[in-house]
Amino acid sequence: MAYLPFLLIHFGVQTVILLAALWIMIKLQKLNYHFLGLLGAAALASVISLIPLPFRIANLISCAVLLLCISKVTGAEFVDVRFTVGIGYALMFGMNLWLMGALVGDLRPSAREAENHPATEEVEQEDETPKAPQPAAAATNRTPLAVKSQTVKSPVEALPPLSVKSLIRNGARSSVTLQSDNDSRIIFLGDTEFVHTATGPLKVRFDGLTDQFVLLTVGEQQVKLAAR
Repeated sequence: MAYLPFLLIHFGVQTVILLAALWIMIKLQKLNYHFLGLLGAAALASVISLIPLPFRIANLISCAVLLLCISKVTGAEFVDVRFTVGIGYALMFGMNLWLMGALVGDLRPSAREAENHPATEEVEQEDETPKAPQPAAAATNRTPLAVKSQTVKSPVEALPPLSVKSLIRNGARSSVTLQSDNDSRIIFLGDTEFVHTATGPLKVRFDGLTDQFVLLTVGEQQVKLAAR
């Protein structure tokens, strides 16, 4: 009993679709017909096609019965009847496909979501892309911190005497050896050391170098010493 409403709905839909297809073909061929007879033929063919018989025997019987009924309703020749029934079944098949597609709707929600969120996928792909390792800085004879020209201020206060004892140019690993009254200290580029002088320890930072000078920060003052 629970299956009966579904059968009734299926029967009604198939009858209406088959009736519309047959009516269109009869009108195109300008054949005589009776509407009630045409409705009965479509209903009888739809009922027979719903009978659960094996090997689609029900469809063959339904087609044969429809040929006979259309022949009686229109009174046309068998060639016209066969053409009407054949094209009518083709139209009914197309209408069934259209109705099924309209009821099911779009079966590709993932494609629509991909169009709505392209930026998220691009960000995820960029995150998943392995980053190339940064090349290690090779030792060169360039002096990176001495590229910018600086205006060196003369020290306001008198500083203990300092001189460049030796200088090693090795790019970012360059070093200078400073000589004071009673101390000799090696300082690498960018580092800060305390140089002992007669007046006490002196804080010195190696800022950079050029072809002729070594740039230092002694205490709070910038000093430029001749390079050797």
